[in-house]
Amino acid sequence: NITWTVEQVLFAQTTSLQGGWNWFSSYVDIDGATGLSLIQSALGSNGVQIKNPETGRFSQYSVNPNTLEAIWSGSLRETSSSDIYAIRTLGGEEITHNIEIVSAKLDPADPSNTVTIRRGWNYVAYPLDVQLSVNTALGFTPTMGDVIKSKDQSSIYYGTWVGQLTNMIPGQGYMYQSNNSSIMEFNCEYPSTNNRESTVL
Repeated sequence: NITWTVEQVLFAQTTSLQGGWNWFSSYVDIDGATGLSLIQSALGSNGVQIKNPETGRFSQYSVNPNTLEAIWSGSLRETSSSDIYAIRTLGGEEITHNIEIVSAKLDPADPSNTVTIRRGWNYVAYPLDVQLSVNTALGFTPTMGDVIKSKDQSSIYYGTWVGQLTNMIPGQGYMYQSNNSSIMEFNCEYPSTNNRESTVL
């Protein structure tokens, strides 16, 4: 008998976080309690809080004063690759913390990574490891007056996107306000001519 062993290929996602609050999403697998642990370990003592803005659940960093053991506690027990997270780190905006999460890379075409947009405000994770224009990244035609925003920038749709937010960036989370009464579903896709590079471990 022949036994085949399939080794999982892991990728390293490196994300720069400012001191204070950041909107974070992942292009590697952060599903479940293991995913939460990966984010917590990557943040280490630079982390303050990880929060799911949609559910309000959070994980808070602290140090046991008696044992000096680092502890993450709170109502957030697991994370999902399809969600965005508000991550607070130490320091002000002039401080940069680089975190690295090593896990299996997401397949953006997988049904589990489908983005659903409903009327009103939506949280949108960005599952690609390459920067794309908003027009290219979004797989649907926006409605007049739709808004997309990151933590620091926003654009509004008037037949074309107008504003500061022109590209969707790996590792960042977004909010999208839809004026369409219909539910839209799409998957982010890599351009066929894209020659992207990833860190393979």
